[in-house]
Amino acid sequence: MARLSGVLVNHPTLDTIQISPTLHMHDRWFCRFLLHSCDPNLAIDTSTMEVRAAREIEPGDYLSIDYAATEDVLGRQFACGCGSPRCRGWMTGRREQPNEEGRAWLANKATARTSND
Repeated sequence: MARLSGVLVNHPTLDTIQISPTLHMHDRWFCRFLLHSCDPNLAIDTSTMEVRAAREIEPGDYLSIDYAATEDVLGRQFACGCGSPRCRGWMTGRREQPNEEGRAWLANKATARTSND
């Protein structure tokens, strides 16, 4: 679907994709449009620097990736609202635990789910 390119930096931002344990590719024109989903329609192959369709993409669909698939640590953790049945609720990088805000958010979500049962 696309080939990735950008400037290499040594820290994550909202406009980077992690391509190795110590390098991030900064591209504010492309990365900015890749939204998060726990059930994404795109996958990033950092060995070939390519973005590929992970499933069928219909006209009008947002382009999405799972941020935890490439990022060890997110530039900013956040509550996920992707709507997928597989939604994890709170987004972190693959090598980090939810921060204090995330733990509180997840606890509130679990409490709300229990009281609705």
